[in-house]
Amino acid sequence: MSELLLPDRPEEPLPSDCCNSGCTPCILDVYDDLVKEWEDKCNRLKLGAAGFDVNRSFNEPALFQTKYSPFRIAFIKPLSNDTSIFRFQAVKKDSDSDEMSYRDLETNLDLKPSQYLILQGKDTVEGKENHFTRAYTPISTSKGCFDVVIKMYPKGKMSQFIQKLVLGNITFWRGPYGGFSYEPNKFRRLLMLCAGTGIAPLYSLASNIVNNEEDETTIKILFCCKDEANIILREEIHSLRSFWNFSADIYLPHSCASTCKPLYGETLKTGRLGQDAIASELKCNSTNTWVLICGNPEFCKEMHQFVSKCSIKAEHIHIFD
Repeated sequence: MSELLLPDRPEEPLPSDCCNSGCTPCILDVYDDLVKEWEDKCNRLKLGAAGFDVNRSFNEPALFQTKYSPFRIAFIKPLSNDTSIFRFQAVKKDSDSDEMSYRDLETNLDLKPSQYLILQGKDTVEGKENHFTRAYTPISTSKGCFDVVIKMYPKGKMSQFIQKLVLGNITFWRGPYGGFSYEPNKFRRLLMLCAGTGIAPLYSLASNIVNNEEDETTIKILFCCKDEANIILREEIHSLRSFWNFSADIYLPHSCASTCKPLYGETLKTGRLGQDAIASELKCNSTNTWVLICGNPEFCKEMHQFVSKCSIKAEHIHIFD
């Protein structure tokens, strides 16, 4: 009889793996929870509760919550003057080469919609190398790779790090973490309120829902952008309009919608998203609607205040960190 194959114990991070930049979750904080999950899984496999095939080998993982993994920049698609889609390909050091070379991994990344990953950046100040992190939510995944939307900020540490990268460069990621725990058909409707790059986790979730033929949840996105030139994922959002259960309104406070050039079927509105528009969306469906909010802290606070005035239960409102 073949020996029972068990998953490897999670690798304990080194104290130096913590970048001390206050990122959440800290790489040191998640280790104990992962060990408990690993012990529970091993016990279930030993008891045969999972119907485990002893002859099966484990797929080579590409992402870990407690250590950074290498990913190569495979693709960059500009969306605006300061925002682009980056594709990152999982790689592994080639042990057969004496040089620092990598081979691609075509493994399942096992990312759930709206989960986020943490990118490690670095700079050098007075001869000392410093590390820092930033969280990004993949908008799509395929075998061994994922796409994220990255906005550049003039004084941002991570932005300065990313601007120096080119195709083929190796970056380091860990995760996944967080995300919205979604259950198909639990609610009749999802109302998504977002601004700027806050569209990323909501687009990821919406795309997953509409591509599930068994999920009849309807989705309405109210998306706030500075102006027409800064509508992030415009083409991707427009492609979702072909599904019967998806619609979106795009608010442009610094553009006149009548002078814009909307895509076929696209709804552009001049002005800010306010109380009246949200109340109109919720007046007939408040008991069967779940509201998701994602954007900068000021946006999330304001939207939460608007939604709270519309008889929505607090537990039916989710704000992405």
